[in-house]
Amino acid sequence: MLRNLGIFIGCLLIAFFAGKYDERQAIKAEVERIESSMRDEAAATTAKLEKEKRDAQTKVDQLRADVAAGAVRLSVRASCSASTAAGDSEARAELDPKTADDLIAITADGDQAIIELNACIDFYNKLREIK
Repeated sequence: MLRNLGIFIGCLLIAFFAGKYDERQAIKAEVERIESSMRDEAAATTAKLEKEKRDAQTKVDQLRADVAAGAVRLSVRASCSASTAAGDSEARAELDPKTADDLIAITADGDQAIIELNACIDFYNKLREIK
């Protein structure tokens, strides 16, 4: 009788641990699925980020080339007593090419930072959606 009880308890323990093993395997499979989804999202976000950065850099390079060639001129509003006397409501002062290039560089850095921040926000939101 005691022997049968020992066998019964042994069978219960085996069944219990087999169930726990199956449960751990299911959890492991779910974790692997989520990790795979995260890797896929990371790859997609990285590819999108790199494309946006390349596109932005192309635009900046074109603007810099246009400013250097004189095809585009950057100016700022200026107040000048001589032009207001002549009835000109808005006087403009053209920036020299070096100053224009420096301003373009500052805005390009800001654009790159915004692109990267938006990519981080998009990636975060995508990860939150993975279930």
